[in-house]
Amino acid sequence: MNSGTRRSPSGPAIPMKTDATRWSFASTNARSMRARSRRGSRLACSVVCMVAPNTPTASTGRAGRCRARPTEARAPARGEARCRSPRLGIPERVAKRPAMREAALPAARARDPARRARRLARGFGALVGATSALVVLGALVRAHGAGLACPDWPLCFGELVPRLDFHVGFEYAHRVLAGSIALAFAGLAVAALRDPGLRARVGALLAAAAALLAVQIVLGGLTVLELLAAWTVTSHLVVGNAFNACLLGVALRLRDAAHGLPAAAPRAPGRARVAVALAAAFLALQVLLGGLVSSTYAGMACPEWPACNGGRWFPALAGSVGLHLAHRYNAYLLVAVLLGAAAATRGVARVGPALRLAAALGVAQAAVGVANVRLGIPVEVTGLHSALSALLVLAVAAAITWGYGSARGDAGADGAS
Repeated sequence: MNSGTRRSPSGPAIPMKTDATRWSFASTNARSMRARSRRGSRLACSVVCMVAPNTPTASTGRAGRCRARPTEARAPARGEARCRSPRLGIPERVAKRPAMREAALPAARARDPARRARRLARGFGALVGATSALVVLGALVRAHGAGLACPDWPLCFGELVPRLDFHVGFEYAHRVLAGSIALAFAGLAVAALRDPGLRARVGALLAAAAALLAVQIVLGGLTVLELLAAWTVTSHLVVGNAFNACLLGVALRLRDAAHGLPAAAPRAPGRARVAVALAAAFLALQVLLGGLVSSTYAGMACPEWPACNGGRWFPALAGSVGLHLAHRYNAYLLVAVLLGAAAATRGVARVGPALRLAAALGVAQAAVGVANVRLGIPVEVTGLHSALSALLVLAVAAAITWGYGSARGDAGADGAS
């Protein structure tokens, strides 16, 4: 019905050439339609909304009725881009007409805050996954001895894209993934900070993540330029996990915003906060000790388990042996703390499940650590050990986010989440 005419039984032929003329007809004849009979009004409405006169509509069930009453027929207001009839099925597009497109722009540009928060939460969630993969890839670079495969930084052998062999490929892939994560974080952070409501929720975490990212970039360069010094390798690992934890906190708070949860709410009960703090402290110490064991090549200082060097249970805690045993003993304490924290937060919404997951990951991590020593630190087991460590950090980070004042940190049943 884009062209031609349609004849009304009670009047002259009605031109139906374009969307604009149809709306013009509705506007100029609104007054005369008020005076028509019931049947005539239904027919006029059917002409405007393209509904058959005797066809029941989905909204009213009456014959020939569209959602807009005949007396309300009018030209589209600024921002409208469709007829009000539910019988049309597909909204009318007005992109072909510049004037009508201009009128529809405000409505088209209107954005749903919940949808924006949901999309940003998914973006930061994907960034968390990529950063976790980067942490594991960094462990594999160390395990393969490829940390100095590119002896300069930021280029590799003075080239942007060097010739790739096995070791150079590992190190170069690590750098490319790290650069991609930095760019993606910058774009997502800018998108989140443009919204005042989201800025209030995640602005502090984004600032912390940006600072950690800047430090991490510097540490990445120093790790190469300082020839894999123990302090740079360890700091690189610790800061990378802290950055990933901040990203998860941002993603969880954006997810709460998408679900309409308030930005400020009571914290978790005191016992839950204490449990979360203890778990976070022991985990941070364990990550630090793990980085030192890896960077000083002390993983095989005690090639036995549970004893060390010829069945000695309490050898001298000095040098590589002391560092290895410190990592081992703190692992025992960490598992005990995680199990206790999971028991202490039983029944606390979201914090309890997060700590139970952390406890399960801690037990699995300890078992993989034992296997790593007993098998002679194979690359595959080392990669699994690093992956479980990254997941454990994320589980405790979720407990921190929910326990210390995210959008819903109140006590309640686990099912409340």
